[in-house]
Amino acid sequence: MSAYRTDRGLQGALDEALQVVRIYSRDGTPIGRVSRSRQIVVGSGSVLEAEVSFEDYAAGAVVRRGQLVAVVSPVARAVIVGIVENVARADLLALLGIGEVRAAEDPASMVTPLAISIRPLAEMRYADDDPSRLEGPWPPSSPVDPQSPLFRPKAELVAEALNLPEDGVVVGRLLEGFKPSDVYVRFDERTFTHHVIVVGTTGAGKTTLLKRIVWDPSYKKRSVVLDRQGDFVRFAVEQLPEALVLVPTPRQALTGREGSSEAFLEVVNKRYCEGSASLFDEMSGGVVCKGRRGKVHFYPMTLMFGELAPRLHELAPYMSEQAADTWPEIYEEIERVLASDLRELPKVQADVTESFIEAFWTSARLRDFVSRGSKVKVRLKPSPALRGGGHHGHLEWGAEEGAVYVDARGALEEAMKSLGLADATKRNVLRNLRILEGTGVFDGLQSLEKPLGGLTEDLLLGNSNVVIDLSMVLEASHTLAGFSVVAYKTLDDVFKIIDKVYKSAPQQLGLTLILIDEAHEFFPQARSETSKETVEAMVNKLMRLGRVRRIGVVLATHAPDDLNPLVLQLANTRVVMRSDSGVARRMGAENFADVLAGALSGLAVVNSVAFRSVLIMGELPG
Repeated sequence: MSAYRTDRGLQGALDEALQVVRIYSRDGTPIGRVSRSRQIVVGSGSVLEAEVSFEDYAAGAVVRRGQLVAVVSPVARAVIVGIVENVARADLLALLGIGEVRAAEDPASMVTPLAISIRPLAEMRYADDDPSRLEGPWPPSSPVDPQSPLFRPKAELVAEALNLPEDGVVVGRLLEGFKPSDVYVRFDERTFTHHVIVVGTTGAGKTTLLKRIVWDPSYKKRSVVLDRQGDFVRFAVEQLPEALVLVPTPRQALTGREGSSEAFLEVVNKRYCEGSASLFDEMSGGVVCKGRRGKVHFYPMTLMFGELAPRLHELAPYMSEQAADTWPEIYEEIERVLASDLRELPKVQADVTESFIEAFWTSARLRDFVSRGSKVKVRLKPSPALRGGGHHGHLEWGAEEGAVYVDARGALEEAMKSLGLADATKRNVLRNLRILEGTGVFDGLQSLEKPLGGLTEDLLLGNSNVVIDLSMVLEASHTLAGFSVVAYKTLDDVFKIIDKVYKSAPQQLGLTLILIDEAHEFFPQARSETSKETVEAMVNKLMRLGRVRRIGVVLATHAPDDLNPLVLQLANTRVVMRSDSGVARRMGAENFADVLAGALSGLAVVNSVAFRSVLIMGELPG
């Protein structure tokens, strides 16, 4: 025991604790004390029992469930900040264990303390020489002395004890007794790069929270949003000072004028801009829209199947595991089949095989692998063997000198047959190709001189807000398999661009946020019609490798049980909004499971590796 403690004794320690209360209390005085009648345990799952005298309770020291309070433990010289989990009142008869003999009103028997149960969240410690100087925070670990004063802490003590970031995106305000307080909760770079999962039922406020993160102008960041319904596009037009929108554009949406810039302009005006959009880049079909707060630039986008084919298994999460595993072999076998057909033609130079295969994939369209009778036109050097028309294997030629027409569907079927694939795997491959073709976003925009095939380095690094509008893809295909390939291609583009900067000029890296609503559709649980390996490879790339590259992933879902478990494992901040009790418990919000079951929109429990568990009310964007 220190000399100070010996000289002053317990009364001196209590006086010093009261000095701490005067400094850090909103009221300047205690509102109650830790119970004298119960042993106070600090440990896993423990609660502190405290009491507020009836006189203080009646005078306004009302403590409510969900309120943040603090206790000063005099001997341990610790300030424990906690949240009130239960409040209890009892008549004097109940406290004495006396049954009521007759129903009669007796106000005098109501003069009993307010009992409260407190779950400790964190502790600070004060030095021997200066009680006004607190150190910490630490996890609750110090003994709590009986009769320790209880008080309502100031906002600065709460923020420091809970380790709340001082800067970052404001996501909400701390709730005190389920009322918003003056303490703002922010997500900083550490929070984001350890990744965030937002869970809640429809209407709980998930999308609003994501919009708030995108909108907040006080924190420098780059946002990339995968927008499945067009909500974020409309939000960009209405609320953001600037944004870039890439629109994977189905052929069906540009009926009669496939790929024309004028047709795309008409689509943008009709869906989002109410006639205010105009064409600014005819070569790529770029359109600029005058929003309420700034300009939003739109670009149509198409995917070239020949470019994606070698890596289709890495970008198609709704391929079966077997189909995804064998796709690289199928791709190579298609090339072998065609090379074999070409070599058997007389008088065709042997050195053209490589250039022929390259030209085949450059010219091949997805529909050529799906539709019987569709042919891929490939040009060879003029050869006597290719005059007058003929065919061999999967190759045909006619009157046009040097032109060879390839039966891509036939080559695909022969490749799968020669590999001895199971019928179910063959069907899954063909089904996925048909679905992708049905989206209409492959091999389109033919009339544009420079159609975009994805997110480019200039577009990503030159814009603070990027939205990938997947709504037309979903409308065209009505399947998750269709738009998920576009999504994975975009995510892959983002990672490659950021990785290039990371390796060449890391000092120029900024914080990049990837925001995805309905995340269970993009990163589903492993089932017979999904590839666990494909899904988890993308999750690992973004959430494990992305962290050091300053990539933060923010995911929202109403169906966490349908989400790949690796996502939950790697998301170190969990925001739990209105949910049923089972989901709340599985997501670590069991202490407020009953509250969350019927919570107002925006109310959430936040559990984070960056700061202590808190209850917040979300802030609206704008």
